[in-house]
Amino acid sequence: MLKVVLLDDEQGSLEELAGQLAGRAEVVARFGDPLAAVEQIRELRPEAVFLDIEMPGMNGFAVAHEVLNYAPGTGIVFITAHSDFAIKAFEIDAVDYIVKPFTAERLESALRRLERRLAAGDPQRVKRAVYNQLLQARQERILLWHGGRAVLVAASKIACCYVAKSRRGVEVAADNTIFQCSDTFAEFLAKVGKRRLVQCHRSCAVNPARITELKPDKNSTMTARVAGYDGEIPVSRRYGPALKRLIGLSKRPGPFNAADPVKRE
Repeated sequence: MLKVVLLDDEQGSLEELAGQLAGRAEVVARFGDPLAAVEQIRELRPEAVFLDIEMPGMNGFAVAHEVLNYAPGTGIVFITAHSDFAIKAFEIDAVDYIVKPFTAERLESALRRLERRLAAGDPQRVKRAVYNQLLQARQERILLWHGGRAVLVAASKIACCYVAKSRRGVEVAADNTIFQCSDTFAEFLAKVGKRRLVQCHRSCAVNPARITELKPDKNSTMTARVAGYDGEIPVSRRYGPALKRLIGLSKRPGPFNAADPVKRE
């Protein structure tokens, strides 16, 4: 019998789904809060997660992507109230979905397909399908980790991100706090959006709207300072010209300080 976790912000939907799964799957936990679900699914390690797509503050694609980052073999079944939702774009055998209100027959069909996918064992295909949907939904808040807790951080407040040498992971600075994320560097940049974070080094990216200082360094490199992060950020020769153009400084020599009365292009 499959061990599953349920996530839906509507209590009635949770109870209905749990009732219809009785005798067909073992419901090890139910959640109405996506952040609590992400934290505890990490420990519960269920075989599958049934989760709503549209929830306050965070959509189901972000939850599923996070779960698949640390448990890629987890089966995913989405629940939606909209039959014409973009989920139709999913690869047909990668991820399944059921539409509210759902019948026992449709739920049984979803379980059979889930069991086939788990037996086939192609987690990367599932992860790609979920990630592609996540990229289509512009997120205003990004799921990050701090002190072992899942936190939603406004994308506009992210100052920079970089690959941390000590832990081989990506760290994210916002409001002078360092968060961790479970994505690769490239995945995180794509998830946040190219206009919100711009790569300035092979292992660093900055929020151009938060740059307060950009000054020359040795060997035609630069360093940047951004609001919300105390340290200096390296800017390589490869990325420096594009960054200067982006913030309107391509024709201005010397260091830039946000306090200077300088017009950006």
